[in-house]
Amino acid sequence: MKLNFKQQGDGEPLIILHGVFGSLSNWNAIARRLAEHYQVYTLDLRNHGRSPHAESMTYPEMAQDIAGFLAQQGLASAHVIGHSMGGKVAMVLALTQPQKVRKLMVLDIAPVKYPDRFSTLLTALNQLSPGAVKTRADADSQLARLIPAPEVRTFLLQNLSKTAEGYRWRINLPVITRAMPEISDFPQLAGRTFTGETLFVRGGDSDYIQEKFLPDIHRYFPAARVVTVERASHWLHHEQPQRVTRLIEDFLRGDK
Repeated sequence: MKLNFKQQGDGEPLIILHGVFGSLSNWNAIARRLAEHYQVYTLDLRNHGRSPHAESMTYPEMAQDIAGFLAQQGLASAHVIGHSMGGKVAMVLALTQPQKVRKLMVLDIAPVKYPDRFSTLLTALNQLSPGAVKTRADADSQLARLIPAPEVRTFLLQNLSKTAEGYRWRINLPVITRAMPEISDFPQLAGRTFTGETLFVRGGDSDYIQEKFLPDIHRYFPAARVVTVERASHWLHHEQPQRVTRLIEDFLRGDK
């Protein structure tokens, strides 16, 4: 599978992976800053953005997509950063093909199974009929019935694309809906470890990386450090972009 991507900058290769319902554009501002010192690749994962659609999206499949991307670019390895679902993809790549990952940075997700957090969002998205939508404001008003937070609606509506025939979803909504139990889970990789440098970054106002998950993190990633970005929720790279960018730069440079 040939993933859609954006490349910028020169230096050591750095791959950035977005979360569910996201796209490479979520990382544009931070990627521009990092491209001052690194060759940055922001990717659309399968069934997202402008990447191809597929009938399944397990973590091993998505990790293999990244391994294939590295091969397509002639890269033996790269630093890898992933947020949420993208963080799980990055973890699975590091655990199954560790030689391809130089340093690993995971934003606000742990290698554990999470309870369903997306049923309301999926219900709202599936109830919206893009072909019947006349304007984005119309779509926003329909989503507002189930999704009161305007910032969440704005994020989700980035996936609504206007074509000559009308609006359509850019994401593969049926497959994402069907795959959500797998996306919320983490594959069984008992005995696998990634011993390279690893940094987990959690939002101070988020409950995604709880203290009870730290043993799971260190079982898979014995060299992992965990840092907290205060005044940030799960979307820490949007809420605290300067702090997150600094953490990335310090980590990749080897600063503690």
